[in-house]
Amino acid sequence: MPITWDATMDRKLLLAILKKHQISVDAEAVASELTSEEQACTPTAVRKRLQKIREQIKDGSGADEGEGTPKPKATPRKRSAAAAEGESPAKKGKAGKKGKGSKKQTEEEADDEEETAAAGVKKEEVDDDGF
Repeated sequence: MPITWDATMDRKLLLAILKKHQISVDAEAVASELTSEEQACTPTAVRKRLQKIREQIKDGSGADEGEGTPKPKATPRKRSAAAAEGESPAKKGKAGKKGKGSKKQTEEEADDEEETAAAGVKKEEVDDDGF
């Protein structure tokens, strides 16, 4: 079956060439070719990127698979006051519980919590007394 050349196969071809051959690259010429009105590329950036790709190939970490850029990591969340003091939220006792059947949350309550979290506002719980 003949090969179908597309962007993925082009990438695999270039990675195979880098893996099998020690090629010297004119980083200044490559940087000049990659520079456009939208973005500038420096010779140092070209050298560092090629070095990173070669290290990935050498380590076998899958440089020829998937995207060239890693997925962003999740933003760390602040610890609650209970967690900061060494007490886990599960050990709060009855004061933190609402009562029977409170485990299920209505869609409206979930939406309200999402909106307040997105706005960076801490939601305070109201006791049965209304305070």
